[in-house]
Amino acid sequence: MKKICFLHPDISQKSGGTRVLSLLCEEFKDKYEVFALGVICSTGEAAYRMDGVNYSTLFNKKIRMRYAFFAAVRKLRKFLKDNKIDIVFSIGCSPIMIVLLSAIGLKVKVVCCEHSNLLNNMDTSIAQKLSQFTGSKYSDMFVTLTSQDRDEYIKRFNLNPSKIIYIHNWIDDSLINSEYNYDLNSKKIISVGRFMPVKGYENLVDIAKGVFSLYPDWTWDIYGDGETYNNIKNLIDKNGIGDKLKLKGINSNIYNIYKEYAIFVLTSYYEGLPMVLLEAKASNLPIVSFDCPTGPREIIENGENGFLISCYDNNEMLKKICELIQKPHLREKFAQNSCNNIYKFSKDKILLQWVNLIETI
Repeated sequence: MKKICFLHPDISQKSGGTRVLSLLCEEFKDKYEVFALGVICSTGEAAYRMDGVNYSTLFNKKIRMRYAFFAAVRKLRKFLKDNKIDIVFSIGCSPIMIVLLSAIGLKVKVVCCEHSNLLNNMDTSIAQKLSQFTGSKYSDMFVTLTSQDRDEYIKRFNLNPSKIIYIHNWIDDSLINSEYNYDLNSKKIISVGRFMPVKGYENLVDIAKGVFSLYPDWTWDIYGDGETYNNIKNLIDKNGIGDKLKLKGINSNIYNIYKEYAIFVLTSYYEGLPMVLLEAKASNLPIVSFDCPTGPREIIENGENGFLISCYDNNEMLKKICELIQKPHLREKFAQNSCNNIYKFSKDKILLQWVNLIETI
């Protein structure tokens, strides 16, 4: 039985990366001996369930990577040797230099999994760009979330195409509505995501204000929390729309409430492959999203089950949301077509790709 380790800077933080990590651990724990490891910034218990998984952290308190880099290399090398790890997966590029240095001279294979994308312009730190270059160039295999990002990595860093693949996030097959199910009478818009600068919630507030001025009987809910929560709340209050644009916090059963809504909106500056769009798609929701790098264009069929909006044109997004509000028949068409191409994101298909990677690397 192969021993595989999925690691992340901070497994205690609720994020897309840690969610994907937990899902991979859950799926493979019966087929392989699975380890989950918090590298630098772990602060306590895992954010998501780790039943049946060997979960641990390199440090027992929160430490900044710049001050603990070499200590992390030593600790991770010992961990890999002591546990005889065969393959280590870095979920996200930021820990990859620690992983690569710790694996020198060992028989462990290193796989770097990009959770964001190379095209984003918001995180321009030297450390981030160096990690992306190093991970794609020197790992045994590099995994992106989208074909668009794979092509960009090959082009920008002159990579060997055989050492870089893309594997989508998946949507659990049991969650896909095989039968049409949409509430045409709903007058509620929904957005879901961690409150952080890349989510573009300041644009969402501007767009929502325009929607409510034209359609005061509609409301808009945002689910999530994070570092910019208070800033967005203050902006909502400043614009006097707090009675209609509501911050709902974290909902552990978020998938079950999509059915209450009429439209899903994503205003991100960039994504990897957003799970929230897959969930909305599986729930028969019409989607309006900026055509940001990367993910939305691989999920949404523009004009068939949603609208892709030029980045970052608030006026165009407002116009398209209003078009959906004005035309119930268009919302119904989008809802009926929502699952047109969803099976390329099916769990069974995606898991086969992961198993093939593990068995052949």
